[in-house]
Amino acid sequence: MSGTEEFTQQNRRAWDEIADLRFRNMGWPGPDFYRDGGILLDPVVLDAAGDVVGQRLLHLQCATGEETLSWAVAGAIATGVDISRRQIAIAAEQAAATDLSAHFVAADVYNLPAGFQQEAFDLVYTGGGVLVWLPDIWQWAQIVAAALRPGGRFLLWEEHPCAQCLWVTDGVLEITSDYFGRQTPELGTG
Repeated sequence: MSGTEEFTQQNRRAWDEIADLRFRNMGWPGPDFYRDGGILLDPVVLDAAGDVVGQRLLHLQCATGEETLSWAVAGAIATGVDISRRQIAIAAEQAAATDLSAHFVAADVYNLPAGFQQEAFDLVYTGGGVLVWLPDIWQWAQIVAAALRPGGRFLLWEEHPCAQCLWVTDGVLEITSDYFGRQTPELGTG
């Protein structure tokens, strides 16, 4: 077994193990939220994507599918893929309780179903926090490119959790909370 395959297997087991607990603790909205037109995508992401109505969208590393469902609310024909079978099962349960055009597939992003790698999608999207789980970003980028139709677009929304501790007010960057969860931010010098 190669290092990438071993990493992939460990990653799958870990996400399967925590899927239910993570879904409960994140406080995600239920199917009613999406049926009522709710969208959890950042407005910056929606703006970057533009009009997605009727577009075939592939959401890589979709976890439990909240953003995938949001893309479907925005009008995309959305397909979410994740390595965790349990997370995909949760996503599919959520989707089944809506009338949205969202489908979910359990697959390794390095080994997508054949039809996904034949210029099948108008937009490939991946959300925050996924790059760290990729042992071979170059291979992943080739897979993204193969999934896109000619003229298709790739949208990556990534940020480090540290960004949640910072805020810009009147052009000044401020520390607003502590990355390590302590009560008061500790400002260092030097």
